[in-house]
Amino acid sequence: MDNGFEIQEYFKKTLAELNLELPDRRNAALEYATGIAQDILNEKRDLFEGLTEIKSGALDSYDFFSETKKYVYDSIGFEVVYGLYDTYDDLLNPLCKWDSKKSIETLKSETRTELIVELEKWNEKLKNGVQQRL
Repeated sequence: MDNGFEIQEYFKKTLAELNLELPDRRNAALEYATGIAQDILNEKRDLFEGLTEIKSGALDSYDFFSETKKYVYDSIGFEVVYGLYDTYDDLLNPLCKWDSKKSIETLKSETRTELIVELEKWNEKLKNGVQQRL
């Protein structure tokens, strides 16, 4: 059986032979996030669970916080989605009444709709190559 060093060397040679390059950590995190976003938008994945994976699994794998100008994830244009995600999370277990005229279920539904719209916008930006720091 090959040891880890040999396997790594074979992997490097395979990449070179196929003229492939692995993305850096930042771009890998964004590519992973856009894959999950696509699954959400294609209804292959639950919205909230998918967004949790984008945040915890993809975006937290790179230090996007260090790029923050004004809002968390603003360097990649994810700040609006993240804010709505945080609101939705709070609405799942509300500690008080949020609105005197709307039920929690109505607020969750409205936030969910906004989340999908904003996720589509963000995903489109990344598909069009806006992966550099905004």
